[in-house]
Amino acid sequence: MNLYRYTSPYHTLFHQAKGSMGRVRSGCILEWKGQSCRAVGECAPLEGFSRENLLDGLYEYKKNESKLLNILEKIQNQFPQNNFPTLDEINHWEKELTGLFNPNYPSLSFGLSTVLYDWLSQVYQLPLHKLFMKLGDYDLTQINYATHEATVPVNALLPILEIDECISKIEEVVKEGYTAIKLKVSSNHEDTLNVLTHIKSIAPKMRLRLDANEQWSSDTFLPWAQQYANLDLEYIEQPFPEDTFEAEVKSCHQAEIPLPDFAADESCAHVSDFYHLLNTTTIPYYVLKPTLIGGISDIMQMILDANTKGATCILSSSFDGIVSRRVIASLAWFSNFVTKNRLAHGLDTGKWLVENYGSPEFLLIPEIQKGAYSLDHIIFEEALPEESMLGNKLKQQQFLYELISVHHLEPIHMNSL
Repeated sequence: MNLYRYTSPYHTLFHQAKGSMGRVRSGCILEWKGQSCRAVGECAPLEGFSRENLLDGLYEYKKNESKLLNILEKIQNQFPQNNFPTLDEINHWEKELTGLFNPNYPSLSFGLSTVLYDWLSQVYQLPLHKLFMKLGDYDLTQINYATHEATVPVNALLPILEIDECISKIEEVVKEGYTAIKLKVSSNHEDTLNVLTHIKSIAPKMRLRLDANEQWSSDTFLPWAQQYANLDLEYIEQPFPEDTFEAEVKSCHQAEIPLPDFAADESCAHVSDFYHLLNTTTIPYYVLKPTLIGGISDIMQMILDANTKGATCILSSSFDGIVSRRVIASLAWFSNFVTKNRLAHGLDTGKWLVENYGSPEFLLIPEIQKGAYSLDHIIFEEALPEESMLGNKLKQQQFLYELISVHHLEPIHMNSL
């Protein structure tokens, strides 16, 4: 297994209710060279949100590297490549890999899970979103390409801004083709409602989501609740602190006044917390950040189980790198397919980062076009002429390793840790 470090500066400081995201986003690319292909993953805990940091994850990896490689070798030799596996079978192998490590390192689990799924997508020659669909027990022939195109609507992401700058940014994203916006908001309800009223006046059809990052309380929110409800918001994400979220949502509903929908975020960052909320509340939306949760199999099952309860999972990047964003976009497509919706997902984080390790093909074509993330390599055919050598290369770009150039990354030497 080869490990590489990436460092992606933010274009500008990104402010949310808990403060700035800092100046640099760092992470680690995992590259496993199997017998027939090479698979990649990404480990990138998010400072201030993740329970672990990158150095902790690398030390944890180092302790169990030889056992991990033995399991990967066993998977290659024993995997039923002639018969398509079930999600339970994949989950078994995934748990063997991630079970080697401390459960308090979900970003490492997500990275290793991605390596496994990337390998599977190449073994079965299926892009990830189609692999997820087949593992979800859906027949690939069910895809109606007129209604299930391989794109995922994306909500534009805006930090906390002064009102004039915010309105200017809104005008930009409308021109760029976005149909949904997520605004990071402070605890000043008067300012927030003023901004929202302006947005509705210039973009009345724009779907609006707010993210308060746990900074509100039900007592201070309820006097303003009617005004929020009148704005027809899609939802307000994690308005209340994680430890009081369930009780404060209940308190709001007991007030018997019109309310916007709420979405859980920090309150469902653990699989057990997600199922507690799903089984005891009627919260309609769950924002899943795979870097904070862990294994892909668990996330797929959460999407399926939420749908049976009439709830929807929105997939969101934690300012992840190139590799993880593609995986999260594929999970988002799967969620939309399961729920039969075309909802926007939180994939608009890459534009905030300066990323210099993408493959030439990846860097040439914006991953988000007209407000949607494309998973279909056919879009590359449209972007470049047929006779172009680069165009021919672009048509083949559908697996994760094709998105990056590892020679632009800094190798991590485990002996130096």
